[in-house]
Amino acid sequence: MSSEIPTAYDIVRENTTRIMNKVDSQIPFYIKMGSDIYTEYLHTVEDMLEVGYKMEQAELNTLFSDAWSRKALQQFASMYSGSVLMNLEVYGQFLKWYSGMRVSGMQSVHKATRNYMEMMDAHLKGPGAATTPPSGDPGDARKAAPRPKRASKTAPSAAKASAKAAASQAGKAPARRGRRKAA
Repeated sequence: MSSEIPTAYDIVRENTTRIMNKVDSQIPFYIKMGSDIYTEYLHTVEDMLEVGYKMEQAELNTLFSDAWSRKALQQFASMYSGSVLMNLEVYGQFLKWYSGMRVSGMQSVHKATRNYMEMMDAHLKGPGAATTPPSGDPGDARKAAPRPKRASKTAPSAAKASAKAAASQAGKAPARRGRRKAA
């Protein structure tokens, strides 16, 4: 029995499939969650209507027969419905924020993955093959990273100067790099 070593593509494909299966399996959960929320609001509204109907039937409507009682009921019902409406608005805003945050996070991962793929592609093609920056915008300022400045050939660097000083103290000539001139 021979065991095959999976390719990089096989490894990535297997993990990508796992992610998409999880996303697909959660769609019914999100739909059920929305349906459950709707159902509970529907029950709340039905209960409110039933309370109003029972108040009408109680003692032949004498419970709220005076103006003060009706005004108190009106204020209570208005306050209660205002609270429910405010909660709906806040929850809706939260869902918009949460959805936007998740989409933004996924877009960031997408961009990072695309940049990595482009870097790998440029690496496989060899030096100088990349003509556009990872973002894909030829006018991007990140296209050409500034190179560090080299020390001037006429002014020796601090390292060269200290090497010369150490060699002269030891009585030796400093080691030279580069080609020797033909005599």
